[in-house]
Amino acid sequence: MFFDDQSLFDRESKRPQNLLRDLYDPNIKWIIFIIRRSPRRKKAGYSGESKKSVSDTKIRPLMHQHGLGEVSRELFAQFLFRIRQEFAGKQAHLGLFSTLKYVNSNNDQKFRDQVFQFAFKDGFVFSSANFSGTQSANPFPVGFFVWDLAKHKKLEEQKLEVTVLDDDTSKLGRKLIASEHRDRFFEQVDCPS
Repeated sequence: MFFDDQSLFDRESKRPQNLLRDLYDPNIKWIIFIIRRSPRRKKAGYSGESKKSVSDTKIRPLMHQHGLGEVSRELFAQFLFRIRQEFAGKQAHLGLFSTLKYVNSNNDQKFRDQVFQFAFKDGFVFSSANFSGTQSANPFPVGFFVWDLAKHKKLEEQKLEVTVLDDDTSKLGRKLIASEHRDRFFEQVDCPS
């Protein structure tokens, strides 16, 4: 079993009975949606409200015990860590609306190796410049990806082909999103002379 501390998942004391009954029902098919919105931590020059301890949850030390390191500070990763336990063996799909960091960031490799091993179904990407409050001078890709939680497969073994949308949500085409294992980032490749 992935989790040693089952007290974190004490369903009887933490959830409404209807939800508890449904979580134990193997016939229910689940669709889970997550929109990643990171709370802002206090930084130099930041004048907003500090959320310094927002990631200090009961899940964080458990993630540290599993050697997941820096990613354990992110609530997004903590939700995914818990979803892996709560929905193990269930028919469930996960829709993630987020940056692509969890798919290809060097710092998230341990998280991908131990936790995020779900089968990719489909998705789309577009520019962050479409959101109010983001800087259009430094856009980054944002995506909505759908994952099958019942099928476990390493990201590096999958073809993550997504639809690319422009600012008016018109389709520009399809693109492969790379998810290379960090141990292979600097492998030597024989190039023809």
